[in-house]
Amino acid sequence: MHGRVAVVWQNINNTRGGTWACVEAGDGGGLAGIARRNRLLEYPTCVDCLFHSRKLLPREAIRRIALRTRSRTELFVETFLESGEDLNGRRRSLNEKYLELLPHITPLLHNARDALAISALGNSLDHNMKWWGDEGLELEEALHRLLEKAQVDPAAVEALEGARRLAILLDNSGEAVIDLALSLSLAAGGKSIILVARERVYEIDVDRVTAVALLRRVAERLGLERALPGIRVLGTGGAYPAPSLRGLPAETKEALEAADLVISKGIANAEALLDTCYPPPGKTLVLLTAKCPPIARLFGVEMGTPVARLGYPCGLETRIVGGE
Repeated sequence: MHGRVAVVWQNINNTRGGTWACVEAGDGGGLAGIARRNRLLEYPTCVDCLFHSRKLLPREAIRRIALRTRSRTELFVETFLESGEDLNGRRRSLNEKYLELLPHITPLLHNARDALAISALGNSLDHNMKWWGDEGLELEEALHRLLEKAQVDPAAVEALEGARRLAILLDNSGEAVIDLALSLSLAAGGKSIILVARERVYEIDVDRVTAVALLRRVAERLGLERALPGIRVLGTGGAYPAPSLRGLPAETKEALEAADLVISKGIANAEALLDTCYPPPGKTLVLLTAKCPPIARLFGVEMGTPVARLGYPCGLETRIVGGE
């Protein structure tokens, strides 16, 4: 029987981007060993999420992959690719759903705080998460209710307003429409924008080719075609997110390093940041909705809270407390 564990996080110097650690009380093998090997945030929560999200794969296949992977990002990407799950229909429907919401979204993009909040809120829809059911979520109704709940770091607002060269790491289809609208608004105001998307499809993430086509559609709907020259769309080189550095093209990495500010969208990009600490916390703004208990605990918010935070806990070590 697998014992339950509790992970206790501590920010050693009580600063954003400081040294984070957790208390370890014992060792574990089996599923606990998988969690430790792949640096999952918590055991058994994250292992439960893995099995839940990869229902098309036998558990033995997941275990086999987990024995050769070395990070949460690698584990989730490789199991998704192995599953062969086809989510193209879901991606298309999300993009169309969010395009319909543009008239409700665009008025919020002219205020930096609201723009960050609505972008984080856009991350509310996701794929097959164990603790998050979004099937009945009506975003139009949720806009004002959840915008007030959003936890927006004042330093994040200041960073967005002050940056001239921005890189935005795109996440899910649907929410990408919000981020493309935000990019066009920022580019129209004179900022230089780099958008980064996965080259190969992963779950419901928007891929680079789709992002290019979607960007033009959003520009046409907003009447902001004049802003298009100020935006470039680059790829990650494969199915991995940019912060993983796995196969990342030199052009994309150079663009990230030249950016004054990198905006990281969604949980997958955020967890890749924790794996590699790249791009560095001081120039990285994390935007997401806390859709699982470990992420909510990591950011110190309630489940379902949209979060805009400058910096992240670089150097985070995840260890197992207890055993099997």
